[in-house]
Amino acid sequence: MTAARPITQRLQWPQDPAFGSTLHKNKIYEKASPSKRQKALFVDQVQKIIHTSILAPSKVNLPAKNGYDEIHVFTLEIKGDEFNHEILKVIDKVVLYPTLFILCSSGKLKYVAAYKRPSESDKDKWVASSYFESSWISEEADNEPLPIALDLQALYNQLIKCLVPLRPRPDEAMEAFISRAETIQTLKDKADRLQAKIKNKKLQYNRRVEYHTALQALNQEIQRLKDES
Repeated sequence: MTAARPITQRLQWPQDPAFGSTLHKNKIYEKASPSKRQKALFVDQVQKIIHTSILAPSKVNLPAKNGYDEIHVFTLEIKGDEFNHEILKVIDKVVLYPTLFILCSSGKLKYVAAYKRPSESDKDKWVASSYFESSWISEEADNEPLPIALDLQALYNQLIKCLVPLRPRPDEAMEAFISRAETIQTLKDKADRLQAKIKNKKLQYNRRVEYHTALQALNQEIQRLKDES
């Protein structure tokens, strides 16, 4: 299976004069009922939210498939490079479609998304993965076309794969690919915490040996999960 290319340029969206309107935070609060902490994150980190585009069959000339009828694109003008994904969780709670977010700050942008799929128990709900994101890209970078796909579900899967720092295995289902990526990230977080403990000069020798052994096992498991075969 050919891996999706990481996004290194600005994606080119269908032109539609109906879009580009501001999505007011209060409208999101009314529907999502965010916590006080989440509201504070919106205030501290988000300047403006713009409903940039909807990728629908009539706009991209691709048929809907398996409940993937539209892909909604939002641009968030943020107040700095620091950004908490809790903000996107709140928006995704309101938007019952697959989404792609564009974060803009200081003349650069990045793409962020969670993989969303219809819930097996409730077809009116969507299940979302962890968030994946591209590197920062200059806002002056050239446009590049959307990935080639045969339907909207395939287009959405391609967009998500462009954000995941992992190559898919042959014939690997999308859900399995995302699960593998999430597991790798969880193990990497554990490895980082162990590495930080090992650097503690006051750590006892036997404890240091124990942590080194555990870290080696984690790195081996990460490498196994990264294996493309």
